[in-house]
Amino acid sequence: MERRLPLALLAAMFLSSIGGFTAMAGAAFSGTLLFAYILMGLAIIHYTTRGAAWRSFALWALYAGMFIISGGVTLIVALIGLLDAVFPLRRPQQGGQGPPGT
Repeated sequence: MERRLPLALLAAMFLSSIGGFTAMAGAAFSGTLLFAYILMGLAIIHYTTRGAAWRSFALWALYAGMFIISGGVTLIVALIGLLDAVFPLRRPQQGGQGPPGT
C-alpha cells in the first residue's frame, strides 16, 4: 500500500491545480502526504546517523536549516522520505538484534 502513496501524492498535486473545491481537497491531501514524507525523511536521517560522532551537529544543522531555509531543505528531506517509499533505505540489522538501547 505505501508504495502507491507517491502516486496518490502526484494525483493530489494535480487535483490542486484544477480549481474550486477540488483544488482545496487536493491541496489538503497533498499537504498531509507531504508532511508525512517530511517526517519519514527525518526518521531516516535520525536512523542513518545513529552512533556517529557528528550526529548531534548534523541534526542541529538540519533542523536549523529547515527552520531558516524552510523550503529548500524541507523539500530535500521530503524527497528522502519519498525515496524510502520507493526504494527502502532502512535495512534490518544483521544478527537478529533489535535497535540499540533495547
